[in-house]
Amino acid sequence: MISTALILAFVGLGSLVSLFVLWPLLPRANALGIKSRSHLPLARYETLVYERERILENLMELDVDFQFEKINLADHQDLKAALMEEASNIYSEIKALEGADPLLQAIENDLRRSV
Repeated sequence: MISTALILAFVGLGSLVSLFVLWPLLPRANALGIKSRSHLPLARYETLVYERERILENLMELDVDFQFEKINLADHQDLKAALMEEASNIYSEIKALEGADPLLQAIENDLRRSV
Protein backbone atom coordinates (compact mmCIF):
# COMPACT_ATOMS: atom_id res chain seq x y z
CA MET A 1 0.00 0.00 0.00
CA ILE A 2 1.20 3.50 -0.81
CA SER A 3 1.86 5.65 2.20
CA THR A 4 0.38 9.13 2.68
CA ALA A 5 3.84 10.67 2.70
CA LEU A 6 4.61 9.22 -0.73
CA ILE A 7 1.34 10.53 -2.15
CA LEU A 8 2.02 14.00 -0.74
CA ALA A 9 5.52 13.93 -2.20
CA PHE A 10 4.17 13.10 -5.67
CA VAL A 11 1.50 15.80 -5.41
CA GLY A 12 4.09 18.35 -4.28
CA LEU A 13 6.51 17.38 -7.03
CA GLY A 14 3.70 17.52 -9.60
CA SER A 15 2.74 21.00 -8.40
CA LEU A 16 6.30 22.23 -8.70
CA VAL A 17 6.67 20.81 -12.19
CA SER A 18 3.35 22.38 -13.24
CA LEU A 19 4.40 25.74 -11.84
CA PHE A 20 7.75 25.53 -13.64
CA VAL A 21 6.06 24.74 -16.96
CA LEU A 22 3.32 27.36 -16.64
CA TRP A 23 5.44 30.17 -15.15
CA PRO A 24 6.26 31.87 -18.50
CA LEU A 25 2.57 31.93 -19.40
CA LEU A 26 1.42 33.72 -16.25
CA PRO A 27 0.80 37.49 -16.60
CA ARG A 28 3.38 39.44 -14.65
CA ALA A 29 3.87 43.09 -13.89
CA ASN A 30 7.05 44.65 -15.22
CA ALA A 31 9.43 46.91 -13.30
CA LEU A 32 6.92 49.75 -13.61
CA GLY A 33 4.21 47.61 -12.01
CA ILE A 34 2.10 47.52 -15.18
CA LYS A 35 0.87 44.29 -16.71
CA SER A 36 1.46 44.00 -20.44
CA ARG A 37 -1.15 42.12 -22.44
CA SER A 38 1.29 40.77 -24.99
CA HIS A 39 4.96 40.82 -25.94
CA LEU A 40 4.11 41.37 -29.61
CA PRO A 41 3.15 45.06 -29.23
CA LEU A 42 6.33 45.66 -27.25
CA ALA A 43 8.50 44.22 -30.03
CA ARG A 44 6.66 46.33 -32.63
CA TYR A 45 6.99 49.37 -30.38
CA GLU A 46 10.76 48.89 -30.08
CA THR A 47 11.00 48.66 -33.87
CA LEU A 48 8.99 51.85 -34.28
CA VAL A 49 11.12 53.74 -31.75
CA TYR A 50 14.24 52.62 -33.65
CA GLU A 51 12.69 53.74 -36.95
CA ARG A 52 11.72 57.09 -35.42
CA GLU A 53 15.32 57.69 -34.33
CA ARG A 54 16.61 56.64 -37.76
CA ILE A 55 14.29 59.11 -39.50
CA LEU A 56 15.29 61.95 -37.16
CA GLU A 57 18.95 61.25 -37.90
CA ASN A 58 18.24 61.16 -41.64
CA LEU A 59 16.45 64.51 -41.42
CA MET A 60 19.42 66.07 -39.64
CA GLU A 61 21.86 64.63 -42.19
CA LEU A 62 19.64 65.85 -45.02
CA ASP A 63 19.72 69.40 -43.66
CA VAL A 64 23.50 69.26 -43.28
CA ASP A 65 23.89 67.96 -46.83
CA PHE A 66 21.73 70.82 -48.09
CA GLN A 67 23.70 73.40 -46.11
CA PHE A 68 26.96 72.11 -47.62
CA GLU A 69 25.31 72.15 -51.06
CA LYS A 70 25.65 68.40 -51.59
CA ILE A 71 22.03 68.32 -52.80
CA ASN A 72 19.89 70.92 -54.52
CA LEU A 73 16.75 72.55 -53.15
CA ALA A 74 14.29 70.40 -55.11
CA ASP A 75 15.91 67.15 -53.97
CA HIS A 76 16.07 68.44 -50.39
CA GLN A 77 12.37 69.27 -50.39
CA ASP A 78 11.37 65.94 -51.97
CA LEU A 79 13.47 63.86 -49.60
CA LYS A 80 12.35 65.89 -46.58
CA ALA A 81 8.68 65.49 -47.53
CA ALA A 82 9.11 61.71 -47.88
CA LEU A 83 10.89 61.46 -44.52
CA MET A 84 8.28 63.64 -42.81
CA GLU A 85 5.46 61.46 -44.16
CA GLU A 86 7.23 58.33 -42.96
CA ALA A 87 7.76 59.96 -39.56
CA SER A 88 4.09 60.91 -39.39
CA ASN A 89 3.05 57.30 -40.07
CA ILE A 90 5.43 56.02 -37.41
CA TYR A 91 4.23 58.55 -34.82
CA SER A 92 0.63 57.56 -35.57
CA GLU A 93 1.39 53.88 -35.09
CA ILE A 94 3.30 54.59 -31.87
CA LYS A 95 0.33 56.55 -30.51
CA ALA A 96 -2.06 53.73 -31.46
CA LEU A 97 0.09 51.15 -29.67
CA GLU A 98 0.44 53.39 -26.62
CA GLY A 99 -3.31 53.77 -26.45
CA ALA A 100 -3.74 50.00 -26.53
CA ASP A 101 -1.16 49.07 -23.89
CA PRO A 102 -0.45 50.95 -20.63
CA LEU A 103 3.06 49.47 -20.50
CA LEU A 104 3.96 51.24 -23.74
CA GLN A 105 2.50 54.50 -22.42
CA ALA A 106 4.74 54.25 -19.37
CA ILE A 107 7.81 53.51 -21.49
CA GLU A 108 7.17 56.49 -23.76
CA ASN A 109 6.62 58.77 -20.74
CA ASP A 110 9.93 57.61 -19.26
CA LEU A 111 11.67 58.23 -22.59
CA ARG A 112 10.27 61.75 -22.77
CA ARG A 113 11.35 62.54 -19.20
CA SER A 114 14.90 61.33 -19.86
CA VAL A 115 15.34 63.60 -22.90
